[in-house]
Amino acid sequence: MLYPYRATTKRKGGIENKAREERVNKLAGVRLISKAVQTIISPGVAEDMPQLERKLTKKFLERVREVEDPWVLPEAVAAELGDFITQLRSFKTGTGPGPTGLRAQFIKEMVGDDGDDPCVEAIFRVVMLFVEARVPKYLRRWYAGGSLVGIGKDDLPLDQDARPIVVGETFRRIAGKIALTRDKGQLSGWLKPEQVAVGVKAGAEVIVHSLRQWWERNQDNDKYVLLKMDYANAFNEAEPQAFLGTARRRLAGAAKMAY
Repeated sequence: MLYPYRATTKRKGGIENKAREERVNKLAGVRLISKAVQTIISPGVAEDMPQLERKLTKKFLERVREVEDPWVLPEAVAAELGDFITQLRSFKTGTGPGPTGLRAQFIKEMVGDDGDDPCVEAIFRVVMLFVEARVPKYLRRWYAGGSLVGIGKDDLPLDQDARPIVVGETFRRIAGKIALTRDKGQLSGWLKPEQVAVGVKAGAEVIVHSLRQWWERNQDNDKYVLLKMDYANAFNEAEPQAFLGTARRRLAGAAKMAY
């Protein structure tokens, strides 16, 4: 389920020069240089308008076929408190919140440096309810939903179209990180070398640099051709049943949470 982003006042879209400058200086001051650069070049957040909201929502296809639950699923990954703290700390400062507004940074500050506060164990147990798929299914539309935000496109005004970004609920995102800890090695080995864009560290950089090096080596060889293709926009085209079947076979630690 998507929860459209709503500010306390009507969002006009974009970002004023003064506000942009203040944000850049703030990010640079805490050494978040890449985010500061993104702020400089980003067209900003799209306008908060009903017609634009409808346009973004339509990009998420409605599923008419229910996902079938299998009889048997692998046991969920067994995690300890230390695993929870490690994955929680992997969230970068400034990571956005999901529908409830709960930020990972807030939980990080509750946990603290030592992680010995009594509340940490309680939060860990809540997260493990997600990992072990013990959260009631009727709550799925909320905990598996996300806040819909439109990021401006370079070639269109902010009040006409935007790139839809969905920010999931923080507890579920922490649980997802924990659930994948056991499967990361197998997942990476299965995807590489044919696919390095997902699940492979610095995969996008690998694609760019590998292609450039290949081109430099073979640009004078008329026996080789570099063909770059993009048949169609694959956004939200994945079939849940096919994805979940693959998760059950390939991602033993995360399969229960996925279903």
